[in-house]
Amino acid sequence: MINQHIIEGLNANAGEWGHNPLPNYCENIDGLNPICFCGGEHCLEQFISGTGLTRQYNQLAQTKITGPEFFTQLEQSNPLAEKVYHLFIDQLARSLAVIINILDPNAIVFGGGLSNVLRIYEDVRKVIPQYTITADIEINLYPAKYGDSSGIRGATWLAK
Repeated sequence: MINQHIIEGLNANAGEWGHNPLPNYCENIDGLNPICFCGGEHCLEQFISGTGLTRQYNQLAQTKITGPEFFTQLEQSNPLAEKVYHLFIDQLARSLAVIINILDPNAIVFGGGLSNVLRIYEDVRKVIPQYTITADIEINLYPAKYGDSSGIRGATWLAK
């Protein structure tokens, strides 16, 4: 939204952020080259989502754990979980910095299951300035007011 108006765009694709490539993708840093269900390579949602986070961990650990199990590993100071979490934070910071550098938004609202992980907000806020045009920026990050499924609610509301 800009000035409380929904922006649809010429092709009605405005806001479809998850299918842009991860900024500064590097196979040596970001892992294997996942192909998205849309057919694209390096799509953001393959990295900065709950599914992406656990995919990255499971590839490295050769396991099949879930998101909650990942965060249990993180709380138990599992070194691999910590490494993957910090990679995730860096990937999220790179991605958000693009939006901040272009639009300089008043707020960025997180949705999805990871929006419930409160430590992400402070951790990513510390890293974003490494990728923005100026390091002394104000960054307002919030969880969706009506929970992690707010995007679905909003899409339903728009369809009406």
